[in-house]
Amino acid sequence: GSFTAHLVCRVSRPSRAVFEGPQLGLVNQWAELRGERMTEILDQIAVPLQYWSALVDLNPISHRYSLELIHLALELAYRVLQPMKHCLGCPRPASYAPGIQPIIRPRRFAAFPSGHATEAFLVARLLAFLAGHRQGAPAHAVLETQLQGLAARIANNRVVAGVHFHLDSVSGRLLAESLAEYLIQRCDPDQAGWLPRRYDGALLKPNDAEAQTS
Repeated sequence: GSFTAHLVCRVSRPSRAVFEGPQLGLVNQWAELRGERMTEILDQIAVPLQYWSALVDLNPISHRYSLELIHLALELAYRVLQPMKHCLGCPRPASYAPGIQPIIRPRRFAAFPSGHATEAFLVARLLAFLAGHRQGAPAHAVLETQLQGLAARIANNRVVAGVHFHLDSVSGRLLAESLAEYLIQRCDPDQAGWLPRRYDGALLKPNDAEAQTS
C-alpha cells in the first residue's frame, strides 16, 4: 500500500551556549522553590491524574472512554517523544553544573523536549476539548485557563526539581499542542486540521529574550 506523510511539528535543539547561559541560571534560581514544591514534584513523577481530577471529573466509571483516549494520546506522545529526545541528545542541567543537585533521579535519557511538559499540555488540551464547552463561552475560558495553569505548574516543577531546563518545557508544549490537534482531527475529521508548529531552537542565541526568561 501507499501512504502520505504529513508534517505535525518540527523541532531543532538550542546550542550548548544557550543551555549553559541564562537557562542554567534559571534552574539555579527556581531551586529556591524546592521546599514548598517537594510534595507536588514527587506526586507528579508519574502522570498525575489526581491533579486533573480536581478540575474535571475523571471517574473511571462514568468517564471510562475519556480516560482511554487520554492514555491513547499519551502512548502516541511517547512514541514521538522518545526518538526525538534520542536524536536531539540534549543533556540535563546537572551535566552542565553538578551543583544543581536534582532532588529526584532524572531518567536516563535526554532532556529536550520535556516529557512531563508534553504529557501535561497534551492532557490539558484534550480535557478542554472533551469537556464539551462551546469555544469562546465564558465557562470554557475559565476551564481552559485552569487547565493550562496546571500544565504549566507541572512542567515548571521539573525545572524546580533540577532535572529540566525551561526550554525543555517550551518545546514540550509545542509538541503537545501539535499532537493534540492531530489526534483530535484524526478522531473527528469534522474538526479543523492541526497546525504544523516549528521550534527553531538552533536559531536561539544566549542573549535572546526567549533564552533568558520564563
